[in-house]
Amino acid sequence: MIEKAFMTLSNKRLKRYLQDELGYSEKKARQTISALRKMEPCILEAFLIWFYRAKFPGKPLYGIHVKALCDKRGLDPVTAFLTADWAAREPQAARKALSTGHDTLRFGPEEEKNIQEIMEQNRWELKEQEITENEDDLTINREKNF
Repeated sequence: MIEKAFMTLSNKRLKRYLQDELGYSEKKARQTISALRKMEPCILEAFLIWFYRAKFPGKPLYGIHVKALCDKRGLDPVTAFLTADWAAREPQAARKALSTGHDTLRFGPEEEKNIQEIMEQNRWELKEQEITENEDDLTINREKNF
């Protein structure tokens, strides 16, 4: 049996969540949404499930336990999912960076620097006009065979 899996998250709702709940600046929220659009489809699907159901993936995503990054490293869930995507794209660099000792990544200038480095390594640095032009919703639309 083939089942269509379709999930969508409005750009406006996600931006409001990033700013109101996580304290992202407008610019950081736009950059983050742009990065989320480029995520591997299976990671994006897991992110959307987490967003709507507050359910973290039970299995690692490309070797990354998203919930553990939140619990043990102090990352917000959005950053943790982006880190899993980084591990999918650059497994050796991600593994090396994540194996270095961090007690906790705090919300502040140091975390901002770490996130900026991840974004730059993945070429997620986008021009302002590119960020503001795309306000499409995040969507997963694929067929599943059961």
